[in-house]
Amino acid sequence: MNDFVAHGFLSGDSAAWMKDFDNDFQDWIGLYHEVNDEGMKMLLVAKQDGSSNQKIFANQLAVRILTNYQAVYHLAKLGLESETRAIMRGLLEAVFVLQATEKKLGFSERFVKHSLNEHKKFLKDLADLSLLDGPSTKDFDALGKFDQSEHLSVWKISDEAEMGEFYKMQYARLCMHTHPSALGLTDTLKVNDQGIPTGTIFLPSYIDTDHNLMTTIGFMLCAMGSINRLFALNRLERIRELLEAHVKLGDKM
Repeated sequence: MNDFVAHGFLSGDSAAWMKDFDNDFQDWIGLYHEVNDEGMKMLLVAKQDGSSNQKIFANQLAVRILTNYQAVYHLAKLGLESETRAIMRGLLEAVFVLQATEKKLGFSERFVKHSLNEHKKFLKDLADLSLLDGPSTKDFDALGKFDQSEHLSVWKISDEAEMGEFYKMQYARLCMHTHPSALGLTDTLKVNDQGIPTGTIFLPSYIDTDHNLMTTIGFMLCAMGSINRLFALNRLERIRELLEAHVKLGDKM
């Protein structure tokens, strides 16, 4: 770990400590890859269907969810737990939007309008700071008369996705541990037996790796269920098999 002292997580010795990840979490790693491969197969079929705006939008969300899912794996393997949770939070937000898109007719159009309105606000802030470049000025002018009063908060989207419990149980927790909150920052705090802070921990961490992998697989299975229903892919039996394996592994924790 001498190289780590000098270079941190950019160290060339990362393969050495990642062996612990491969050895300690092999069951979850195996299932993680199975779910990933099924997701890739589903995306390959679904992305050929651009028959509606709803499906085109769902395809883009599926791509984001899959890349987030794969990024979580690589960050978890490096022992970057806070960064893993940050990507998990983004993945879950995308799952909320996907589920709402599937379940609420017209939601994708509302979400696009909401996103354009947020972009307009951002461009206005840049304009106030005299930081708009040529392309951004054209965008700002094009959005000049656009006005969307509805604001879709993450909570509102999760509610429309019928995933309010996920918001309360998972999303709030992920935010708490990825924003620089006092509680989240204790992840790298070293304390003695009396509970007195004695220093800072700057090392790969695998304390919550099994829980993070389990949780992310659960998010991915939710997304795959939406894609399966929306595109009528007839993959329910395989998703059930993966869900059963997920529950079985979770029961061993």
